[in-house]
Amino acid sequence: MSVRKHSNTKIKVGCSSKSIPIRDNGDNYYYVTNFEQTTEKECKDFDKTNRNIYEKYLSIYKKIEKQIENCPFRIDKKPMPPEAPTNLERLINWRQNNIEKNVRLQTISILFLLNRNMNISLDYSNNGILPCDTIDVASRESGNNLELMIKESEHFLELQKKSLFIKNTRKESSTDDEVLDYGFQNPNKKQPIQINNIYPNINNSKEPSAPPYFN
Repeated sequence: MSVRKHSNTKIKVGCSSKSIPIRDNGDNYYYVTNFEQTTEKECKDFDKTNRNIYEKYLSIYKKIEKQIENCPFRIDKKPMPPEAPTNLERLINWRQNNIEKNVRLQTISILFLLNRNMNISLDYSNNGILPCDTIDVASRESGNNLELMIKESEHFLELQKKSLFIKNTRKESSTDDEVLDYGFQNPNKKQPIQINNIYPNINNSKEPSAPPYFN
């Protein structure tokens, strides 16, 4: 069976072919990063290409797996699928997180949710409330009570201020017994007691010494 050279680095797209982005980690797919310049159509096209790449790799994997069915070895791992969410889903989420909103209301909403131990996520791929949803969630949690939201937001800020004050106080107290780099020593620190040498004819030394003989 003859295989065309570099056939595994190309993918058929319509009547033409497209290069597969080969990476060392095996994640050979197209991912959009500049959402300000892309379009929904471009994201859909990339997602379709990614599906084709995955299906191509999966087909190769299954063929090899079948050929070595009765051999004393196996292929270590299956091909990795494209990362989720898709490029189109990422674009939609990016747009939701980059719309203009009332800054004051959104800040109050975030503080209110944090005061209620709710998780705020800056990454839509992680669990938590997204910034674009904080106002709606906070309004629902408070029963659309803005005064309650402000009250709990202020309470959360006060707790943070107290926590910071305690932290700084402990940090300062931990350095009270230390000698400062400027050469000043804490006057309240207990100084070691100086003991006079009862054997004046013997120099002070860290090495153990026996007392002198008397005539």
